[in-house]
Amino acid sequence: MRRLLPFLLCAGCLDFASLRARDAGAGGDLGEPADGPVADAGNDLGAPGPGDLSVCGGPSRCGDGFLFCSGFETGVGEWDVPEVRGFGDAAVPPADGSAAVVVASPVCRGQAAGRFSAAGGQQIADLRKMIDLSGGDSYLRFFLRATPPLNVDQLNLVVFDQSGTALRLSFGAFPNLVVSRPSFAPSQPQLGPYVTSMVADRWACVEWYVKLDATANGRLRIWIDGVQVADQPGIVTMPTGGFGALRLGITSTPVAFTGGTQVLYDEVVLSKTRIGCDG
Repeated sequence: MRRLLPFLLCAGCLDFASLRARDAGAGGDLGEPADGPVADAGNDLGAPGPGDLSVCGGPSRCGDGFLFCSGFETGVGEWDVPEVRGFGDAAVPPADGSAAVVVASPVCRGQAAGRFSAAGGQQIADLRKMIDLSGGDSYLRFFLRATPPLNVDQLNLVVFDQSGTALRLSFGAFPNLVVSRPSFAPSQPQLGPYVTSMVADRWACVEWYVKLDATANGRLRIWIDGVQVADQPGIVTMPTGGFGALRLGITSTPVAFTGGTQVLYDEVVLSKTRIGCDG
């Protein structure tokens, strides 16, 4: 096992569930699969939990053919900027007393997953990848597992960002999702809520499609476990000039948030075509 960067902040925490890296399988864009539910599977020791996706298990499938892919098998080397920050009044340390540790937590694929935790308001525990997102089709696929307590509203999960101007995918009231864009579409800053069937402590396959457009020709779609839950065409989805970064994790908690929450991610893939849950 290898240790990761020792963040020593107690207010928010970022840690990565990792045993040891396994050889990755081949990756690549798989085109546009048919919509449909993904079946549940049983429990494999040290891998998915009861009721987790049938696509969980086996090696990480990151490889060539994607704009970006991170299965966390070698830590956070694919990412550019890890950020852990907390400045809320209700900050408390994580239960194990550490801000970043290597632990054997549930994974979906391979032998590693990213785990992000927060324990107060206005906290950040996320990763950033600098990448050009200035127009056209962007498909982001990741496996997500949210762990109680989930007494949280407006927990930001994924952000397309440009110096604070952002398009955000967030939990509204769990398990439902919202998309917000206050900086560049103030007349309709929040879209949704989009009702989902996600369950706490169960891996879900999340796909987020954005046709990036600074006019009203953009579009967003969301699938959960292969089932479409949102399709919103004819909207502005980016500011003039586009975005320059992908952020993922707990990109912020609400000001009034108290208690604690954690979210696990695995097999984060960004592509110009749809990846699907099997990719």
